[in-house]
Amino acid sequence: MMLQPSVSTMLVVLATLLRGGHVHAFPSEAGSCRAGGFAVGGSHRSRTQVGGGPLSDHGLELSLEGTKLQAGNVSQIVVGTSYSLELLATTSTNTFRGFLMRLESPNVDTIEAMSVPENANGIQVSEYFCVGIEGVGGLTHTTSNDKTQASGLLQVDETAVNLTLDVTVVVQNRQGVSEWYYSQFLLQAISFSPTPAPVVPTKPPTMTPKPSPAPTMNPSPSTTNKPTRRPSPLPMVSPTPLPVTLTQPPSNRWTTRPTKTPTPP
Repeated sequence: MMLQPSVSTMLVVLATLLRGGHVHAFPSEAGSCRAGGFAVGGSHRSRTQVGGGPLSDHGLELSLEGTKLQAGNVSQIVVGTSYSLELLATTSTNTFRGFLMRLESPNVDTIEAMSVPENANGIQVSEYFCVGIEGVGGLTHTTSNDKTQASGLLQVDETAVNLTLDVTVVVQNRQGVSEWYYSQFLLQAISFSPTPAPVVPTKPPTMTPKPSPAPTMNPSPSTTNKPTRRPSPLPMVSPTPLPVTLTQPPSNRWTTRPTKTPTPP
């Protein structure tokens, strides 16, 4: 009895045949994991070419932990730290169908550097083409449906100064039109020391002494720099009221006193 090859076996054989060519997009994943700007080929190249420029030409951007990455610029990440990597359409009309995110370094293993979060939709690790064939980390699509975002995880466990992240996005490849975009991003994985850098104390500014004024012929009263103390006010003493002596008012009646007549000599 002749055994029929499985679908996965047929895909592996097909991928092997395509390895020497350019990237072909399958509905369930990218058909290769080539580096650089050779992100699409085969049927893409035989149709009318649209796009071919950077991701920004189609309103797409790549962000790391919510921070937008600039193509061609170097961004730093910390060794052993997991980062959210998101491919995002800036508007609902700038959809895309397929994609490939490929991470490579000439001196650091990146096979396990890219992964997907739990319950992720529309994204998977490129196990065969990137991990198995090219020996690099890679993320790709799972369906050819229109998408506005795809989120994965990025973590590098060794220091590296020359990480290359190639991102290719396919918008369409049908009806005689092939539209795709590509950008390259540069990363550096650096060590992080929890010990803060020592603070180097700075010398206080040197005060230049002012020259003493020349003595004058007329001696001036000596002054001191001590603040003049304001004399404390004397305590207020309430005067003791004098006793009030009640006097009888003068009588309105005349008092008759005997008049003493002088005695004649």
